[in-house]
Amino acid sequence: MSETTPAVTWTHDLATTVELVRTLHDLPWAADRSAVERLVAERPGWKIRREMNDLLAVGMFPTGGTELYFDATAPKQAHYRRVRLMRLLDFAPTATPHQRQAALRQLAEALGAVGTPTPAPTGAEGFGLLWRSGERVMLLQSNDRWAWVSLHQAVAGAQHVDEDVLGRISKDLPPLWDSGERDQRLTLHRFAEPPALERRRDVFADVYRAVCGVLGDPTLYGGGPDGPDVRWRGSGEDTTLLRLRADRREVWVETASAEAVEAEELGTFRWGGPGSDGSSDFSRLPYSWQLHLYGPGETAVYLPGGRLAGNLPHLREALELQFAAWIEQLPVQRPGEKVTFTIASRRISGGISFTYDTDKGFLLRVGPRPGDPQVVAAAMTADGWQPSGKRWKAEFPAPTARTATDVAALIIAELAARGLTGDHGEVTARRVCLGPAWGFFLATGLGLETS
Repeated sequence: MSETTPAVTWTHDLATTVELVRTLHDLPWAADRSAVERLVAERPGWKIRREMNDLLAVGMFPTGGTELYFDATAPKQAHYRRVRLMRLLDFAPTATPHQRQAALRQLAEALGAVGTPTPAPTGAEGFGLLWRSGERVMLLQSNDRWAWVSLHQAVAGAQHVDEDVLGRISKDLPPLWDSGERDQRLTLHRFAEPPALERRRDVFADVYRAVCGVLGDPTLYGGGPDGPDVRWRGSGEDTTLLRLRADRREVWVETASAEAVEAEELGTFRWGGPGSDGSSDFSRLPYSWQLHLYGPGETAVYLPGGRLAGNLPHLREALELQFAAWIEQLPVQRPGEKVTFTIASRRISGGISFTYDTDKGFLLRVGPRPGDPQVVAAAMTADGWQPSGKRWKAEFPAPTARTATDVAALIIAELAARGLTGDHGEVTARRVCLGPAWGFFLATGLGLETS
């Protein structure tokens, strides 16, 4: 007789789970490694179990059980932006919505005895809770995989926006999100004139951190040619989507039906493409990248594969827009992380390796072109490559608004020099990655087939 996996697994019994959440609720804030070490030393049975690139895992039991995850402010940093109590519930792929709802309802009702929480739409199936005490925010959150509690500090100040912006976020955003009302728009900052890249990025960073301080981390990170587009998504049928967006005029939040927005976006990716005049539509894509880290709520049911460029001019436009979006948006949403992939073709041995590191800028590497070594060296040097062992490299360590154009031009010039025209399937992007291994990353505006 085969064993069946339970649809819902509780890591601990309900009474123990409540006490663990109470412990987190009463925990002194530990902003750095030394503070965590003091917490652990003061609590029998606690132990630092693992230290990874972006988090520190603390065990609360001698063996197994729920752990506290201290999430770093950036990879390889010993300062922390939040602590999560993972994982209170696990849902098997076979779990039905009814089974998830029943378990989450039981958990939420029991956790009502911890402090004075209020309902919040940050959990799957609508069973989220929020605790706010001074500058601290704690949230019961869930998705279709598990449930957890996170604790973080609300943002107390900003460098690039007025304090009234933070007050408006704290006062007006929670009721807007909690109400589930659609087609609402709340402007958070207006630019007096079209801002430079650095100004636009700095202002959005202040607003973004303040919104996360109120709502917790988003369901989806992302953005596109017009600007960042960060999303908090509910779950279940007819759920609401809250989007934090920015362009060259203002920064705002808006709410909408998740189903309606995602259906329209899917249609744009599926049916759009070059116009009758031969122009591309990469500048009109609703987003050019998204990062899914299994945050609260649910992701869209259908995710587009992206837009493919059919020639080198279109590919150059796609790459330029994609790189410009990453330069502006990734240092805010995913600081300290990097995008990597390889542009592959049978005509380029080893391909063109690409890295955009939010701290170190762009680095490209490629093997030499076929032909006379001296002629090849002169041509590649003229194009902007520098010798690097048996390969060639190009570095852009401090990206500006111009860098996206320069990097895209360099790549297209290299493809053309190898006799490539950009026809479908002739060039691909392999192993496109960003961030932790447990998420998945879409570069829908890259213009290349990915694998």
